[in-house]
Amino acid sequence: GLPITIQDGPRFPWRGVLLDTANHYFPLSDVLRTVDALSMNKFNVLHWHIVDSYSFPFQSTSTPGLGKGAWTPDAVYSPQDVRTVRDYALERGVRVVLEVDMPGHAFSWGVGVPNVTVACPAYGKTLDIGHVNAVPLDPSSHATYDVVDGLLRELVALLDASEGYLHLGGDEIEEGCWNASAAVVAWKANMGLASWTAVKRYFYRKVWSRTVAPLGKKAVTWEDLYLDDRSGALDFNSSNVPFTPDEAVIEVWTDTKYLSQAVAAGYDAIYAAAWYLDRQQPVDGVVAWEWLDTMWQMYDIEPEEHVVPSASSGKVLGGEASMWSEQVDTATLDARMWPRASAVAERLWSPKSCTDHEYAAWRLREHRCRMVASGVGAGPFWSEHCVVQGGRAAQSVLEVQARRVGL
Repeated sequence: GLPITIQDGPRFPWRGVLLDTANHYFPLSDVLRTVDALSMNKFNVLHWHIVDSYSFPFQSTSTPGLGKGAWTPDAVYSPQDVRTVRDYALERGVRVVLEVDMPGHAFSWGVGVPNVTVACPAYGKTLDIGHVNAVPLDPSSHATYDVVDGLLRELVALLDASEGYLHLGGDEIEEGCWNASAAVVAWKANMGLASWTAVKRYFYRKVWSRTVAPLGKKAVTWEDLYLDDRSGALDFNSSNVPFTPDEAVIEVWTDTKYLSQAVAAGYDAIYAAAWYLDRQQPVDGVVAWEWLDTMWQMYDIEPEEHVVPSASSGKVLGGEASMWSEQVDTATLDARMWPRASAVAERLWSPKSCTDHEYAAWRLREHRCRMVASGVGAGPFWSEHCVVQGGRAAQSVLEVQARRVGL
């Protein structure tokens, strides 16, 4: 009969998971189940990386030909599917932030709309990523900006009106493909653009002024757009910086030190660098014997370790665990994500002082069983600990497996 008071609240406002539905297509049921898991782990952002080089799984109404870039005609999301994910997520306290990666990773766009990508058939065949992953949008084509404008406006209309961010990608742009196109090289010279970095800025300023700004959104991009071509370091004093701190948020994915540098330059930033769920070593140089033990590497990351707040600095909005799907499909999705992403969830929610592995493991064992009992196929990180909870979670494992094979 004693009164019980619970005081709790998130450390960061942006607590996200990136789900890549392009390298492998996930049925709508997988996406919705992932939203359930996000909510159970107090994540509040689904960063939906909806299209990429290898497939364009969205049936656009503004440019119907884009959907021809899907793996198969059935492996696409309809506008109603996007609305369904939006509504389902909002009911569970999760926002949907869509990423339309550009101008790189655009091969799939050109499958059905060939006049928006660059033709460089001989380029990239010897790269480890291959030719398909090396084809960008054509910055010299008016059609490119028409298609981008129509697509972004269409997607924004499908999302919650209060969502203030639109992710515009910007990573791994293969300049070599542009350089292999005589038409693009000639256009670059006629425009007086001195470098490919200047071309990137031109592209993004045009997308910003024509589409993103009129829609009243703030852009999110990967850090690559701010890297100096020669030094490889972030350069916020360059005349080719594509966005001001008022216009964009920077997502850091390759080096933790870039987070503090972006914030010091006045940009709000999102941390993702050591929280890639597809990596067997998410933290460079740190090795774990058991695969799932990599979650403790992620747990030990302190996003604000090198951040020095000042009157002119930006903020660390939070971070994201990223599930890139090159080696993940519907059969393996849940176990690859959970419970490792749960470690990231705690880092983004709980106080900075919450770092005890043993205490976290004790709680995570219970939580993993709750996820399994709820239909999320979270993997075990030690021997059969769900079985000793009275059998309910173990029974749920069997039920989940049976449902997936149609028994």
